[in-house]
Amino acid sequence: MVLRKLTAAFAAGVTVDTVLDRSRAVGGDVVQGEVRLTGGRQTHRVQRVVLDLEAVVENSGLSGPQGFFSYEVGSGFELPANGPVTLPFRLSLPWETPISGIAGEPLPGIRLGVATELALEHALDKGDLDPLTVEPPPAQTAALKAVDSLGFAFHKATIVPGALPQSALPFRQKFEYWPTGEFAQAFRVLRVSFYCDDGGAEVYLEVDKYEGDTSTGGRAGSHIHMSHDEGDVIEALRAELRMLASRPGMFG
Repeated sequence: MVLRKLTAAFAAGVTVDTVLDRSRAVGGDVVQGEVRLTGGRQTHRVQRVVLDLEAVVENSGLSGPQGFFSYEVGSGFELPANGPVTLPFRLSLPWETPISGIAGEPLPGIRLGVATELALEHALDKGDLDPLTVEPPPAQTAALKAVDSLGFAFHKATIVPGALPQSALPFRQKFEYWPTGEFAQAFRVLRVSFYCDDGGAEVYLEVDKYEGDTSTGGRAGSHIHMSHDEGDVIEALRAELRMLASRPGMFG
């Protein structure tokens, strides 16, 4: 899959093709590929070629790309005039990479991708964000399926500033749902976030609650751990949500 062709904006005549071996991946996967450079009218000294993973983050009504992982493909070499240079790479996607697709379908509202940076001796060029589809690892997939099975209607997904506990990322991805079914009278909104690693997913739950006989309303939250081989997690999630429905709200 050719991500993009970057033509150096400083009129050096250098072009860059970034090619991946797949169009879809999962956090924790190793993605292989090549960066293919073609020289311009004269020999250039390449200081570095870097791949940046970036996500578009929403902040107070504004949005913009924010990098969260960089991988140097090559550095300190000569790019001959008109000559090709190919730089192979193996890129390990962080387990925490936000997801941008589920079951082969794009996730609305999420923009995630790769930007290729080329630094010549006297000039720098960085391409636009080229989309990359990253799907959820098993524990996250199981948790999202369980939320659907419990009657929550997906509203939106966003990437917002602020790290989760344990996370090395400067932002977090949130999934927002409207409650129906069993929890329709308990919650106004359910928000779900994830911290993922090779051991599974920490599932962070936040609810806005209605006032009622057993609740003072307000907001409440908790988190539970799910392993990648846990399978059906509906009952574990139901139990945690029932506990949240009966817990006094933070502001109640």
